[in-house]
Amino acid sequence: MKNQTMIWGLLTMMLFSLGLSININSKTQTASTSVDQENIVLEFAAISDIHLKSYPSIEQDRFASAIKLSYQNTNNLDAVVINGDFTDGGHDPQYASFMSILNQEVSGDTEVIVNLGNHENGRNESDSHAFFTETMGYGIDHVFNVKGYTFITLGVHYGDKFLDSQAIWLDEQLEIATQEHPDQPVFVLIHYPAYQTTVNSTGNGRTTYKEVLEKYAQVVHISGHSHPALQDPRTIHQDKFTSFNNSSLTYLFYEKADYTGAQDSASVGQFAIIKVTDTNKVIIERHVIDDNQMENSIKLDGDYLIDIPLGRDGFTYTTGWYDDGTNPYFNETADINLNKVQNNWFVTFDQALDQQFVYYYHIYVKDLQTNEVVTVLKPNSQFYKIESPDQITRQINEPLMPGRSYEITIVAISVTNRFSEPLIKTINT
Repeated sequence: MKNQTMIWGLLTMMLFSLGLSININSKTQTASTSVDQENIVLEFAAISDIHLKSYPSIEQDRFASAIKLSYQNTNNLDAVVINGDFTDGGHDPQYASFMSILNQEVSGDTEVIVNLGNHENGRNESDSHAFFTETMGYGIDHVFNVKGYTFITLGVHYGDKFLDSQAIWLDEQLEIATQEHPDQPVFVLIHYPAYQTTVNSTGNGRTTYKEVLEKYAQVVHISGHSHPALQDPRTIHQDKFTSFNNSSLTYLFYEKADYTGAQDSASVGQFAIIKVTDTNKVIIERHVIDDNQMENSIKLDGDYLIDIPLGRDGFTYTTGWYDDGTNPYFNETADINLNKVQNNWFVTFDQALDQQFVYYYHIYVKDLQTNEVVTVLKPNSQFYKIESPDQITRQINEPLMPGRSYEITIVAISVTNRFSEPLIKTINT
């Protein structure tokens, strides 16, 4: 790594005193890019929301694996970008784990760019911003130059806020960068998404800096925080600038479906590799790491392509760009089964199909004797896995009475919010 004035010694000693170790399988599936590699002039990994713990955890392996994969899927990895929440609480052993993995996995001329997230502000050993600056060698708001391309970080302040003074400073830096290189992308790294851009940004997005970003079509705003799955096409959005949320190396979060906790998606980590061509086209590759198939981690099909010199005239990922007008559907052979395990009832059904993917389901369980719906379930389809299962099983929250007839109705819902025809079956308990 170049230009990194980091306090390796203290942090590494802390790491080993805690007995933290890294053990990952180096065998991975590589994938070629859709653009001739000879035209690539900049390549970097975009990683967010690692949430390293103060004890050994799978996030260490995912982080190390993401860096290894980034080297394997690039000709020359120019930078590793960490866009906030690299720790779970900003504590010393978590920083120690983070720095140790970087020191072990990042090599050669690869730059490291680290941005401050809200979880780093949970530090109570000392001031979180001062410690970040001391550790990284630069402040929470900073401008980087990697091979002639501008990267700007904007750190989170206490209370999960961004200051008006930060927005003014950001505007100044963007004006300088875009005047100097009007046809180049400018990568703006802010942990929070801008309000009402990518998926989950209405509740999680921020407005303080959005008006500034809207002034510059060259902006590629890379965010994290909301933990969406990269299979979701709403992780990219274009209006007056480009927004991209590069997911998470810890649990994933999804909207609308029942969210029963991080355990629903705890076996998957995701990150991006971003490349720039000599004609200033930006290619975004999406990568998935499965804890159970670390050696088979894959690149998702369909890289995103942003033609910066075309400006807003070239924007294709506008609201609803992914809606092909089709509805999900169940095969004619699709079936529903009801099983009792000890005192709990479980419904199992065959997954529906869709041109893109089924996002989640509505399950209605109706007591035919009373004609009342006794429970409604909304399980996700596990679309975020490398291979989604053929069947979904979900526990029924309400007890079912013995000797009764229940009608189970299941409707599949796509990422475009389109509904399937219902799959219906009557089952006797």
